[in-house]
Amino acid sequence: MLEISSHSSLSTPLVAHNLKEEAKNTSLALQAHRDEWKKTTCTVITDSWTDKKRRIVINFLVKCPKGIVFLKLIDAFAISKTTEKVFEMMMDNIVEEVGEDNVIQVVTNNATNYKAAAQILMTKRKRLFWIPFAAYYVDLMLEDYEKKISIHEETISKGKKITTFIY
Repeated sequence: MLEISSHSSLSTPLVAHNLKEEAKNTSLALQAHRDEWKKTTCTVITDSWTDKKRRIVINFLVKCPKGIVFLKLIDAFAISKTTEKVFEMMMDNIVEEVGEDNVIQVVTNNATNYKAAAQILMTKRKRLFWIPFAAYYVDLMLEDYEKKISIHEETISKGKKITTFIY
C-alpha cells in the first residue's frame, strides 16, 4: 500500500514508480472483470447523488459473479435533466463501453427521465432490461410507515439523520 504523507512526497521517483505500479495493478484487475463480463454477462448500476451545491454526480458500477467494480464517475449536472441526454450520454454510452453483448440489465433511479431513457435503450438494444432501484420503493414504504404508524416515526427520523451524516 502506497503511503503519501505530504505534497512534496508525491514528487519522489519512488512514489512515481509506485503510482505507476498501482495503475498497472488496477488495469489488470479491471481487465479480469471485463473478461468475466464476456463469460457471464453483467449488470450496469448507476448511483447518482446531489451535493449541497446541487451538483449531480453519477457513479457507474458493473456487477458480475466476480464482484462489483467502479467503472467511472461523471458530473451530470448539465446532462441529467433530459431524456435524450440521459439515454445518449449515460445509458447508451456506458453499455457501449462495457459491451452490449456483456450487459443483461441496467439499474437506475426511478425518475421520469430515466424511465423514458430506459425505454429508448431497450428499444435500441433488444437484449437489455431496465430495473429501477429497489431503494426507491423501500423509501416509499418507509414514508408510509413514518406517516401511518407513529411508533416508527422516531426510528425513521434517526435513520435519516445517520444517512445524511454518512453522505
